[in-house]
Amino acid sequence: MPTDEIRTIRIDGAADLAFVDGLLDELDRLWAAVPRVPEEDRLLFGLAVSEIATNIVEHSPPGTRIDALVSAAPSALSAELRDTAAPAHIDLAGAAMPDADAESGRGLALSRTVLDELEHTGSDAGNAWRMVRIIRPASA
Repeated sequence: MPTDEIRTIRIDGAADLAFVDGLLDELDRLWAAVPRVPEEDRLLFGLAVSEIATNIVEHSPPGTRIDALVSAAPSALSAELRDTAAPAHIDLAGAAMPDADAESGRGLALSRTVLDELEHTGSDAGNAWRMVRIIRPASA
């Protein structure tokens, strides 16, 4: 990917599992367009995006909509997810892995671990999530 090239995808729709599936399909198309992004970065970034999108779906009331903008630049992968749900009160700093027997609750902790930046803001307009993963040099 030339140093000045940024590839972007945008998808919006109802906050349901079909949205998450569509978002993952769009990520696959993005990866095909930017084959130089190392597979580890693709997988870990995709995991975080999927976890956050799934959390939005699981914790939003019916009628919520999501808009996702994902970009691949030569040095970083980024995503912004916005929803129309009431502002969520999220403690990102306190997000930790649950006990091994827990059946859920890993999404935020996993996302914090694999991303270089993870931010959440809530307002009367809804919630906004910003995610960034710096692309690591390929291992020799």
